[in-house]
Amino acid sequence: MKKINKKIIIKSVISILLIFLPLTIVLTISALTFKINYATINRKTRLVANKLANYKNLNVRSEWNLNEKENFLPQPTKQEKNENQIINYHQANTLNFNWNTDHEDWKKNRRESMALVCDSSNSIVLDKSFTQSLYHGLVQYINNDNTIDHNQLKNDGENSAYWTRPTQDSSLFFQSIYDEVAKKRKVIHLCGFNHITPLNSIGEIKTNNDGKKYKFFDSDFGNAAYILYDGDISNNQNIASISFRADQSAFLTGIACCIELLKNAETYHKNGCEMSIGIFGGVMIPTVLVFMGGIERGIELFNNHILPNIIGKIFDNDPETIADFPNLKKTAQTEWKKENKKKIIDEFSIKIISLGKQSSHFSGSFICGDAIGLVKQFLNRDASAIIPVAGPQIVDAVNEIKNQNATCFVIGVDTACENGDVQKKMSYCDKTIDKLKQHSKQQNNIIKFSALKNIGHIAKKQNELLREKWNWDITDKDGNKPDPKKSVCSIGFRTNANILNGGSHISYDGWYFVMQGFKYLEFDGKKKFIDVWDELCENFNPKKKIKKFSDAYNFNDKEVYENYDIYGELLGEILNTQKITFSDDETIGNGTTTILDWLDENMYFIS
Repeated sequence: MKKINKKIIIKSVISILLIFLPLTIVLTISALTFKINYATINRKTRLVANKLANYKNLNVRSEWNLNEKENFLPQPTKQEKNENQIINYHQANTLNFNWNTDHEDWKKNRRESMALVCDSSNSIVLDKSFTQSLYHGLVQYINNDNTIDHNQLKNDGENSAYWTRPTQDSSLFFQSIYDEVAKKRKVIHLCGFNHITPLNSIGEIKTNNDGKKYKFFDSDFGNAAYILYDGDISNNQNIASISFRADQSAFLTGIACCIELLKNAETYHKNGCEMSIGIFGGVMIPTVLVFMGGIERGIELFNNHILPNIIGKIFDNDPETIADFPNLKKTAQTEWKKENKKKIIDEFSIKIISLGKQSSHFSGSFICGDAIGLVKQFLNRDASAIIPVAGPQIVDAVNEIKNQNATCFVIGVDTACENGDVQKKMSYCDKTIDKLKQHSKQQNNIIKFSALKNIGHIAKKQNELLREKWNWDITDKDGNKPDPKKSVCSIGFRTNANILNGGSHISYDGWYFVMQGFKYLEFDGKKKFIDVWDELCENFNPKKKIKKFSDAYNFNDKEVYENYDIYGELLGEILNTQKITFSDDETIGNGTTTILDWLDENMYFIS
């Protein structure tokens, strides 16, 4: 047999490698792409994400300055007044709001002192969204309780709030309606971004035919105080602007979502499939990015600081924890041995599905129908939950889950979307105590709960402060000024409605789950969240006695349901005062900090 030439052998091997190497590379990349469905959040990726955000002018940190007092066109000096002839200057803080709580007919007096102006010519009060939430808050304030009677949703009802809308959608017609309402009403509530342009133009400095400068008000406009919700006007003493810390409500929702998954592990953790969440937004703008970032931080806190405590207690055979999460042991793919503890924690950690580039997580619009492709991508990757930060595109998520009969639920955004039957016709129905008694009755709902911009609650607080003629410089009987983080702004101020003043919250259907998450949270020094709650609850609100933690999320308790906004404020107080040490992968800056400060430093969506 002839010897084979070594050169021929070498050439043959090289040829084979050259043929199969590209195929090997392609297959390897494909395998890795298929394998890496989830985002790993760490210090390095967050720093890169923040650089990207700053580069694109998406740094929104400056928006979160709480109740910063602004110089809204301050009164000119005498010399300036003589030179510029600025006239017709108004300051709403000096108005007589005529709200006297000792008045015999004080409910009527409340009603007749205020109005709501809708944000378009075809708006309706029952819009299943912000206007309805605001209207409910005004009616509850008028009645001095938490009741809502739909008979009051008429603008001539005995105890209803007065409401109206412009006849056409232009600045001129908006200003005309402001002028008309201001002839009779003292405080005018405005909800929606369509008010921003006409309000801005009202505050402009103008020059008349004689060359005299004046601050423009449309006739009677300056005789009333205006409260703009979910917007920012910074040029007018007559306007209180209120924006919302959506990242804080999203943070609470992220934790609640993880608890919902963990409590139902037998449904979502099957066939070795990891429990995972898909997050997407409509347009890549700051308000959407920080909302999505809040969800991520909630999932992070759950995985790193709550889940390990739950798993540890199950290892210790704690009966209460086993009762809270009865399905964990039987659904685990790893044996429950102490040497496997880390594996089990990783197995039940909630993953965030990554679609690659950050921009891949945005549909590009807020138009219903444009997010179907994104929803399909998440469902193809076995998403257990989907969180659309894209307005009406929540309908895309609900419909596609129904079409595929997928084992997946949806989290609502901004309003209590589970109350509106999005799964059918987007009609609105108020939930009653009876419907809220047992959340287990709602387990078949695709929309479980929602992150809230708690407009109704803020409207009530704003009215209470104005009725007392509250302003920035007052002090209480002990000589203390109001805490800006807990206060709602007065006229001539802007503020952020946040978890501390009840403006950012989770809907009531999610309250049970977020509280179950915090039940297993420990602060530095092994101080338990439960113990901190019980220490603070008795003296937190003198008017409303808050219950101990064991009863603070009881679905059968009407008192908790009616006052859960205040319960949310106590939750915020704890998150703002108690400290946790975060690892390098979790935070930028100091490792030991409060949860709210941690959120302030890490508010971007980075997956």
